[in-house]
Amino acid sequence: MTHPGVGSVTALAMVLTLGPAERFASAKQVGSYFGLIPSEESSGGKQRLGKISKQGSSFLRFLLVEAGQTAARLDPQLKRFYRRLAARKNRSVAKVAVARKLATRLYLMLREDWTYAQLCQAVMQVSPSHSVAGE
Repeated sequence: MTHPGVGSVTALAMVLTLGPAERFASAKQVGSYFGLIPSEESSGGKQRLGKISKQGSSFLRFLLVEAGQTAARLDPQLKRFYRRLAARKNRSVAKVAVARKLATRLYLMLREDWTYAQLCQAVMQVSPSHSVAGE
């Protein structure tokens, strides 16, 4: 609940739906588990990405999109990401992308037992140009 935009209902739903964080090898698997990745239609060497797969809990997807909208207003890096994608694609695609990024962040925070400040600090150590807090 330390992440901006994430309240008690979203945090509880995330923990209960995700279960033990160790069962996922990567954050990509978490996005897939929640159905926040695009479906793929490939034929003849062409790869076409479609709408989200909608696997997993529709209620958690709803909560993540709602929390993502609030987080995009409060977190500078998510705000930048949302605006760039909304200008390039459209707002609904950007909302789902922010929800997927938020799910990834929450998974990392749960797996590593981090607060939001610790997540920001860890990202700054790995890549100073990609700060979470927009510092």
